[in-house]
Amino acid sequence: MLQLNPKGPDLWDSILPEEARSLPDDLAHVDDLLRDRRFMEPFVRDFDERTGRRGVPVATYLRLMYLRRRHRLSYDALVGSVSDSIPWRTFCGIGCQDRVPSPNTLSHLTQKYGEETLHELHTLVTDDLEEWTIHRRRRAAGERAGEAGRRRHQRGGLERRLAGIPGVGPALGRLVERARAVLSSEALGLRPPHRPRNGGLRRINRRLLRIVRRTAVRARRLVRLVKDPKAQRRAQLALDLRCER
Repeated sequence: MLQLNPKGPDLWDSILPEEARSLPDDLAHVDDLLRDRRFMEPFVRDFDERTGRRGVPVATYLRLMYLRRRHRLSYDALVGSVSDSIPWRTFCGIGCQDRVPSPNTLSHLTQKYGEETLHELHTLVTDDLEEWTIHRRRRAAGERAGEAGRRRHQRGGLERRLAGIPGVGPALGRLVERARAVLSSEALGLRPPHRPRNGGLRRINRRLLRIVRRTAVRARRLVRLVKDPKAQRRAQLALDLRCER
């Protein structure tokens, strides 16, 4: 089944500090550009499959292919780079707990969709990016301010949802707040002028991803201790947990 867009970010992405999740100016612009419906039209027209399992979302695939062409990466190098980079995961719509599509899957999709289609779309993106460059600072500042406001709203909504869960709500709230504090401390290395080079950035990103995933595991354990099925379900929904048994 053809899936156009990935699911939205979950809690475990939202607790990451701004320094870790913010996109570089050029990627923020490309992300906005690829939301245009015209980039989806060739896929809807030629590959509108309505049966079978959901595959890699087209929006995610297009962003992965943009990174591959922009940085001249092999499929293996692309998967490794995206796996270790929080901004690239954010750009592609791949959550902290989600797997990056395998090199074989991406190669198969490229054969299916065709190199010509991808080349045309990539040309549209790069041409627009060149025209936009002179305005990027002004636009990026406005986007960052809007994203900060959305994050504050999401954080307040999470606290309200947790407060009403019997027994486990306060403990989950403390767990999430501790994780935010640790993430903010770890993310100091991402701020100028302390921002490290590529090797250091990868280490910091991997450390932040480990903290988020470890917090999710601890939250699952807390939720499983809840005896009331309704309260347990409320906690799972509030934290967007995938509590596999």
